[in-house]
Amino acid sequence: MAERPNIFPSQWITVGTKKAVVSDVHDGEETAGTVVYLDGRNRPVCAEVHWTEHGWEFVKTAGTRKTAPTDAKGREAVAILRTGLHASPPQAKNTYGPGKMTAIKPSPHR
Repeated sequence: MAERPNIFPSQWITVGTKKAVVSDVHDGEETAGTVVYLDGRNRPVCAEVHWTEHGWEFVKTAGTRKTAPTDAKGREAVAILRTGLHASPPQAKNTYGPGKMTAIKPSPHR
């Protein structure tokens, strides 16, 4: 099994198919940390995660998924999550100058 990568609060990780933000790290424990992600109804939820040979996975025990915490760490993780998932992609730069696009004309020698 690959060695567990270090994680830190506010870091984006992928857990299965979900994009999540680390809200808390548990060093030396069976679970590596707590993450916040959006459930199918777009609600922030937190869950414990651990590292396996397949990557980050949710810990499968009863009661591990719950409403995101409202403490400072939880609010910060939710803010990062919502901002990051709804951010606009970077716009392409106009390399031909402001408002000027140059069309490539076909060669008359064809």
